[in-house]
Parts: sequence; C-alpha cells; structure tokens
Amino acid sequence: MLDYSIMPKVVIIHGGQSYQNQEEYLQNLAQSEVRFNYEKSGWSIDLKNQLLEYAEVLLPKMPCNDNAKYSEWKLVFEKLEISSSDIVIGHSLGGIFLAKYFSENHKHIKQIHLVAPDYAEGDFVFHPELAHELEHNCHNNLHLWQSEDDFALPITGGLKYREILKNYKPHFFTQKGHFLIPNFPELLVELMGILG
Repeated sequence: MLDYSIMPKVVIIHGGQSYQNQEEYLQNLAQSEVRFNYEKSGWSIDLKNQLLEYAEVLLPKMPCNDNAKYSEWKLVFEKLEISSSDIVIGHSLGGIFLAKYFSENHKHIKQIHLVAPDYAEGDFVFHPELAHELEHNCHNNLHLWQSEDDFALPITGGLKYREILKNYKPHFFTQKGHFLIPNFPELLVELMGILG
C-alpha cells in the first residue's frame, strides 16, 4: 500500500456548488470536512490515475461554482494544508484563484500550473503589482497553459498574464479550446519531470 504521508500532493482546483442561505453556508463550510470531486472522466481523472505511484492527487470540491467567492474557496483550500513539496493546478476560475492566493499569501509551493486562467472575475482578481510574489512563492516554477481557440474565456485575460509575469514557462496551443479534454499528456509530461 502506498504511504501518502511521505508523498507530495498534486491538487487540482475545479468546480463547486451553491447554497441558498449565506450565513448557514459559511457556518457549515467552516465545520465540514473537505470534499473531493470523483469525476468519471476528463484530464484531471486521467492525471490522478497516471500519478498514483508518485503523488497523492486531490480534487477538492470548491464551493458555489455559480456564485463563487474568493474567501470561501480560500477557507476550503487552506484545509488541504499544502506544503512546499506540493504542486497545484488550477483550471479556469481555479487558475485565477491560485494566482491570487499565492500572490497574496506568503506560502511556498513546488510548482503552480495555471490552465486557461481568467484574469479577473468577481472578487477573484489577480493584482499585477503582486506578480513577483506569485513567482517567488513557487520559486519561479510557474506554468501558464492557454489555447488561442478558448471559447469560454477571452484570450485577452491570458495576454495580461503574459505581459505581467516575468518568470514563467509558456505552453500555448491553437486547438485545445478551454481544455475540456479527456487527457492532457503535455501536463502529465511536466508533472512527471518533477515527480518521476
């Protein structure tokens, strides 16, 4: 049996759910355990299966994807107790969440992957004056994944990251859309380069 206590974590940030009563929701959120997505298909599930021998892969269920609030996502994310040997991957809103979180909090991480991240949505806003903090907190091991044919987010958001960030590894495609794909071999290669 694998001992996950000695293995790094790979955390993939996706989705959530909504609640009707905000006060009750926050109280329940603070008292509840972290829940995880157990999707049956998609690149995050494929990555989890491919990395089983190398890392503990977590897919936390983030709250209220249709009414997401940064403070709520931060509360759940911090329950994961991410360490400096771990890797985080954020897709879409998960990408901007990680960019904001690791630029505003002095926490070190081994590697950050922003996959089709937006630049500003609701209270998820990446502040350009903190770009150096984001890069510093992952030891300049920051990856930006974007596709020109992204139908969900305008490419202008991605261009802003490219203008502001100084130390990142670009991964640009023409036909990956919003990365709603069954597998993601290019990301797997990058992860195996650091885990394998």
